[in-house]
Amino acid sequence: MDNRTNKDIEKLADELIEWFKEKDNVYLKNFAVLKGFPASDISKYAKRNKYFEETLALAKDIQEGKLVQKGLKNEVSSAFVIFMLKNTAGWRDRFDDSSEKQNAPSIKLVLKETKAEKRISKSKKKNKNKGQLNIFKDDAEA
Repeated sequence: MDNRTNKDIEKLADELIEWFKEKDNVYLKNFAVLKGFPASDISKYAKRNKYFEETLALAKDIQEGKLVQKGLKNEVSSAFVIFMLKNTAGWRDRFDDSSEKQNAPSIKLVLKETKAEKRISKSKKKNKNKGQLNIFKDDAEA
């Protein structure tokens, strides 16, 4: 059983952020191994200590940003970056909206022809063989 105090855990949280600030430090498990505890303890510390939980969230955001930057700069394999982001940051290839489709109401769009459009349509039929279309026929008669 780990006997770290809250003060120890908070100090560890600060060390975690400092560790992630180093250029090549990207993988969270490496931090745990370096500090001499199993990586599974990270989630235990987050449950026990609010400060560690918030700092861990920040560290994961830093990790995600570093992975994206390394991928954009081709410093590491893009396939590996994708794999890491899917497994550490919750990224996925596409949005699964099947649950939304089941609950979404169906919408039917009905377009009605306006009076002006009806006049144009009638005028087109009357003037089919004529050289021009008079869409203001009613106005000319007035």
